[in-house]
Amino acid sequence: MTDSLNTQDSIPNRPRAILRRYMAMELLLPTCLALFGFTIVIVTKDFTGYSELVINRGAGLARIVRIVLFQALTLMSQMLPFAVLIGTLVGLGRLANDLEILVLSALGIEPRRLIVPVAFFGVSAATVALILTIVVAPWAHRGLDQAFLEISEINPAAEIQPGVVSRFEDWKLEAREISSTGQVLERVVLWIPSIGETVFATTAEVEATPEGELEVALHHGALLLNGESSVRSIRFEEMRATLPRASDFDQLSLEDRLAGMSFTDLLAEIRNPPGDQEGRDARSELHRRGVLPVSAGLFAALAVPLALGRQRASRSDGAMRGLAVTVAYYGLVQLVEGITQRAPELVILAAWLPNAVLLLTVLVLNRRLARPWPVEDSFILSEFLRRLSALARRGSNRIVQARRWALPRYVSGRFLQLALLCFAVIVSAYLLVDILERLQWFARHAATPGEFLRFYSMRIPLLVSRVIPMGLLVAMALTISQLTLQGELVGMRSCGISASQALRPALLVCLVMTPVSFLLNDQIVPRTNELADLIKQRDIKEIDTKRSAVWGAHGRTVYQLASLDKSLGAADGIVVYQLGSDGLPKSRTDAGSALYAGDGKWRLWDASAVEVSEDGKPQRIAPDLHAGLGDVPTDALDLKSFSVAEVRELIREFSSAGDSTINFEVALHMKLATPLACLLLPALIMIFAVAGPPFPSSALTLVFSGALAVGYTLTAGAFASFGRAGVFPPWLGGWAPILIASASLGWMAWRNRIAQREGD
Repeated sequence: MTDSLNTQDSIPNRPRAILRRYMAMELLLPTCLALFGFTIVIVTKDFTGYSELVINRGAGLARIVRIVLFQALTLMSQMLPFAVLIGTLVGLGRLANDLEILVLSALGIEPRRLIVPVAFFGVSAATVALILTIVVAPWAHRGLDQAFLEISEINPAAEIQPGVVSRFEDWKLEAREISSTGQVLERVVLWIPSIGETVFATTAEVEATPEGELEVALHHGALLLNGESSVRSIRFEEMRATLPRASDFDQLSLEDRLAGMSFTDLLAEIRNPPGDQEGRDARSELHRRGVLPVSAGLFAALAVPLALGRQRASRSDGAMRGLAVTVAYYGLVQLVEGITQRAPELVILAAWLPNAVLLLTVLVLNRRLARPWPVEDSFILSEFLRRLSALARRGSNRIVQARRWALPRYVSGRFLQLALLCFAVIVSAYLLVDILERLQWFARHAATPGEFLRFYSMRIPLLVSRVIPMGLLVAMALTISQLTLQGELVGMRSCGISASQALRPALLVCLVMTPVSFLLNDQIVPRTNELADLIKQRDIKEIDTKRSAVWGAHGRTVYQLASLDKSLGAADGIVVYQLGSDGLPKSRTDAGSALYAGDGKWRLWDASAVEVSEDGKPQRIAPDLHAGLGDVPTDALDLKSFSVAEVRELIREFSSAGDSTINFEVALHMKLATPLACLLLPALIMIFAVAGPPFPSSALTLVFSGALAVGYTLTAGAFASFGRAGVFPPWLGGWAPILIASASLGWMAWRNRIAQREGD
């Protein structure tokens, strides 16, 4: 009898342990999926550049794998609090949507009591985050810096791109063609700051010195001088120059060095005198490493009132509320960085202010859960039945019409809801990483909230353009997973509607998004990128539109401007070279000033010119008072900020000058082909997921979608690199991923049709 009483006394503790374990398992899966999903999506944006380093720059696959691993670990330490919030909201939303919260309430467990098991999960997540920020992330930062340093030592010319001006401190180098290894350059232009002149060469070879600098051997070159009293043309067979390192890995910024310091080294740095800048920044970095893990636990606790504080709780509602909270939290973090820069003595108070506000929010919202959980029908079921009953009261024609379009509206509506949610979540993840990377930069330049908002309002179109194909892919996988879990695909098949037929409305949405993606990348993103750069340079950095030492190329023209005022369209100290087919100067024009005359032409004032005759002797000639320098002379060439028409113009321009256009052609074909991924990737996941019954599990569908996204990105980067190296034609370098995806889609569709025929 006594043993029986003791057993009964111990029974009440078991439900609590079971509930904690059950809640932990329900929250762990969506949190892990969110964390790994965000990490993969953000890391894949750099795969194209990594494939170029492996294929054409000899960086080595093992070293690139290390770089990807280090970047992933660093991102995981940053994204874990966000993933905990999203994962907890999604998990609690599923429990509420499946009426499990209602069952717990009926058993006497009020919703606010769930904060205890969720808090256990939050403490575990905070512990993992602490390990990541204190140990793993600094180690990954050091490994990342070391890996890039090794690449710069193996091939210092790894970052030199054809047609793009590369800077080596005050030195500037441009080559119109580069070999696949990056060691041999053709039609080379080199600015030497010590003599203030530009040297031209037909070919050049680059190699690393033992000190890690870049030695350039110029062959068959020339130097054209236009002095006040005399003119000279100097030709040479070989000239050697040693360029300083282009990479700054041996001169890391203070922020990068602090991010890579171990915990003990950081404590030693803090012991510097109180007025020392490094000591203050080290103290701020130390508190930042503690703030992030604590926020993970607080986000988990905050998810309970956010997810269960409304009568109609669902996974999508919780995720959207989580996004709003995250944006507000990181906005407060940005404010704190500004306070820290202006008042270093308040570093401790400012660093922990966001978490204090977060804790207060948790306590306030948790009081709202004191009322009993409301008894209410499932929103989807009640709304669906209500609409059906309303349609049943209408005429027979309307009933037929409603029945005809009810399923497409239902499927497309669910897909659109999940697509918007995926876009919002992935863009938010991109945005948070971008903000965290620029946080101290904004604070250092004392950016105001208005400047911060204006800058990121111009950055968002670029982020959206990156995630449209992946967002549609994940939305299709989630839509199919939900329909599979609820047995709706099997029910549709029993009614004579195949799964592929039922999902066609979702595929139609992807088809509509294909031209939208093209227009976004072709028309909107180039303009917003230009505005974002203007805000960064003029408003945040407070750099005037007037620039000094502009040096670049425009077709067969190489120009050097002592200063440029974009707002006035005026330049001073102009030197313009006209090049021959061999890349050597045919003429040189010097002018005291220039004004923009329209249509890419600049009117020169106080000009003098010299020309090289057929026998190689220079002679003075009457100067051409108009020079084609383009609308805005610049030494920057970012093809991502060019529209298709502008890239085609670059191809014509370089082709007329006899220069290689392979890079531009590959970029052009990629711009034309990439939007089709918005249709092909969701179609592939649809063909894979509807190959049933039995249908693939939801987990397998999501894993396949992730593998498909990574595989497509790797394939695009690899073929683009092969195209730039001349291994494949430029059109194949841009279109190969789309062709492979189309062939895979045709093969899978043919295989599914054969399987259906055999089943029938």
